[in-house]
Amino acid sequence: MASHIGRREFLATLGGAAAWPLAARVQPGDRPPLVGYLVETTKEAHASRIAAFLEGMRDLGYTEGQSVGIAYRFGNFDRARLPALAEELVRLSPHLIFAADPISVLVVKSAAPTTPIVCALLIDPVKGGLARSLARPGGTVTGTLTQVDGLMGKQIELVRELIPHVTTLGVLVDPPNQTHVGLLHEIEATASTAGIKVVASSASTKEEIAPAFQKLTQAGVQAVIVPRDGLFLAESGRIAELARAARVPTAHSLREETEDGGLISYGVNVPANFRRAAYFVDKILKGAKPGDLPIEFPTRLELIINLNTAKAIGVHVPWFLQQRADEVIE
Repeated sequence: MASHIGRREFLATLGGAAAWPLAARVQPGDRPPLVGYLVETTKEAHASRIAAFLEGMRDLGYTEGQSVGIAYRFGNFDRARLPALAEELVRLSPHLIFAADPISVLVVKSAAPTTPIVCALLIDPVKGGLARSLARPGGTVTGTLTQVDGLMGKQIELVRELIPHVTTLGVLVDPPNQTHVGLLHEIEATASTAGIKVVASSASTKEEIAPAFQKLTQAGVQAVIVPRDGLFLAESGRIAELARAARVPTAHSLREETEDGGLISYGVNVPANFRRAAYFVDKILKGAKPGDLPIEFPTRLELIINLNTAKAIGVHVPWFLQQRADEVIE
């Protein structure tokens, strides 16, 4: 079943967002407004999220290439390229830049401090200096959150339901991903209250993933949490192979990682965030300031369980947990 964030409702209805499409105001011969689009992954890996974003734009009356132009730049999992790609977008003088992930929004903010920015996957933008508050961001960045309070704690709770006597928990971290510092602190704080030891291991390239996972297994971890990360998403199949070989269950934040062989995922329904991002783009193209558009909580969390993986590594998934899942992969 779907979970909902109860602390905040949608701050604007879809009906209100669908007012008078910009397409009606673009005259023949006019240059349509331009949206820059930066993402750290590849076009192929990001295809479903682009599709969700464009679906949201179409619902608001926009047609790509006619009533709106979109300039895409893909980092191809090479973060060193992102600053140059962001600068390319800035030189195109876009009306705004859509930063599709937590890494890209930081890069764009640095490259274009005055350009409006929308991000579908914000993580703690107040602590990160991107907004003064969620209700009144006050700067150039707005969008939807991908990380909410308690999410890491919920993943630990799920691990304990799978392994009731877990005493040592592994965490795979990517040091260049600045969001992992806060996530690791949250995991450590939650685990300590349950008397669980946390072992962290770092991997910043695909070549480092296998040694990092080996370090965790040698430390005797009984499960591994894999936080949201572009590299880990790209290598999710490899991580699943390593976990299966070691017979260690993994917990993730993204559905795709469970589809690629991870045991369980609990996190934001990412396509829903990308569809919702179109609302912010529409408002800014119509003259709104990003600092006046409240940053929204995600509206749906989802639990995915891969029973094929559970059987392969010898983990019993309780029936009550299967009943709670949004999807069970068999």
